[in-house]
Amino acid sequence: MPTSELASADRMAATLAANEVFLKRNSTAKKDMADFTIDVIESLQLWRQETKTYKQFGWTPEFDGFIIGNKKITAKGEEDVLLDTDEVPSDINVDFGTSGTLTEWVDNIDTIYNRPGAEPFQFALCHSMGSALVPLVGSTNWHGLAYVLSGGTSGGKSTNCKIACGFWGNPALMERQTGEQGSTLNAAIKRIAVMGSVPVLLDEFSGRKPEELIRTAYSLGNGRDKERLGSNGKFTTVGGQWFKNSFITSNDSLQDEIAKMNAADKVEATQLRFFEVKLEDGFRANVFGDLDKQFVEHHMDHVYGHASREFLRSVMNNMESVKRLITNVRSKFNYKSDDDSKERFYRDTATTAYAAAKIAKKLGLIKFDIDNMMAWTEEQIMKQRENRKLSQTEIGEHLASFIATLPGRLIITKNMGDGRKDRQVPLEPLRSEHVGRVAIEDKRVYINVKAVKDWCTEHGVKHNEFIKELDEGGYIRPTPDNKTSTKVYLGAGTTVASGQSRCYEIHYHKMFGSNAPLHLVETDNGVSTENMIEPS
Repeated sequence: MPTSELASADRMAATLAANEVFLKRNSTAKKDMADFTIDVIESLQLWRQETKTYKQFGWTPEFDGFIIGNKKITAKGEEDVLLDTDEVPSDINVDFGTSGTLTEWVDNIDTIYNRPGAEPFQFALCHSMGSALVPLVGSTNWHGLAYVLSGGTSGGKSTNCKIACGFWGNPALMERQTGEQGSTLNAAIKRIAVMGSVPVLLDEFSGRKPEELIRTAYSLGNGRDKERLGSNGKFTTVGGQWFKNSFITSNDSLQDEIAKMNAADKVEATQLRFFEVKLEDGFRANVFGDLDKQFVEHHMDHVYGHASREFLRSVMNNMESVKRLITNVRSKFNYKSDDDSKERFYRDTATTAYAAAKIAKKLGLIKFDIDNMMAWTEEQIMKQRENRKLSQTEIGEHLASFIATLPGRLIITKNMGDGRKDRQVPLEPLRSEHVGRVAIEDKRVYINVKAVKDWCTEHGVKHNEFIKELDEGGYIRPTPDNKTSTKVYLGAGTTVASGQSRCYEIHYHKMFGSNAPLHLVETDNGVSTENMIEPS
């Protein structure tokens, strides 16, 4: 064996000597060394242990195992596996575990969720179970969806989502705080990718910027992060591809926040990638008021993991039946209109939740009425459709609503005046803080820019588009340098104190003409402003 073919001639010599291999200087020496080396290699191959590492949770390629943490659930049991330490964070490179008993989990779920009005939380549990079915749907365009619970604090949003995640194991390992003091969006998406088909809860998602909402929606819906390049020209995309259902909780409505975005072409598409349910004030007290808080928290923290084993083994042992079930359920949501087609992500989400519910019901894991839950789901899809249409109303239709807020908030005088002579008393008493000025004889109307912005924010109207619509509709009188606003002392020459503010000047005839939305009616005390159109 020529030494040029060895990685280390010294180590080979030491190995031979350790095994008492001595070669004589004769014609058979080369053959003896070759025979020994072959025997060693064959022995190592015979006794070698194959080692496979995983860098993502969820189904194995053959769908004969499901990775959760450092365990692989199989049809007959579970076994330890090795995770790629370069890809999997150390805090989830652990056993997600089980706690309590399966019987305890079933009884507790029945106590908590088998009640009228609990459909939002029932759906969350089925959405979590359905995460394992997302890869079985067979759709290249759908990789799962985020279920968003929004509403005020103390509504039970986070607790419910943790209980839903507890179906798989310790819920603390599936939760990420995404508020200002929590995870960055990059870190959250990386973790989502690693978790594969195991759900993730993005808790306290309020206050996100529009671009972050768009990125999160598309990442969760498409099963991959947006492909980007760094300054060095190399890819900086976070994570790989995944199929999963996930959870988001937020005090603010994500649908409403998205509606305020200036990117009009992305508003509806982004909204359709969040399945959001807005919990009414007092929801928890009204529906779950009889439940002891300690009982619910004990279940959340100490009863988890067992049900997923039963569920996954049933799926593995009946894979073809499960695929047929998904196909049959999906056929019930055939598209009948353009709106139905737009909402295909919602309907695939409902499909996996309902199919998972049917499997869990058959196994005795849940006892609540799943058909009633699905009827509720259909209602929610319709509600979200109406909310989208409301948020996308043509800007012109909002004009009447805005103008309806002006009576009693305008300083109305005969002319503008400058305050060097007698100060004018407003012809109509102010009923609240003033937001504009009207000069009847001068035919001038000014509206405070801040007041318009505040109204747009409150009503989910995109301010820039609102002003653009007013400008194109001939409402705004441009300044000499062709700007849409100018600085004005609204109270100048009147008894109303005011500072300088930036205002839009509105063409008088557009506001108070014969066919205009507002009329000034003379009264004994001055004038009265009347609305001539009803707000839409």
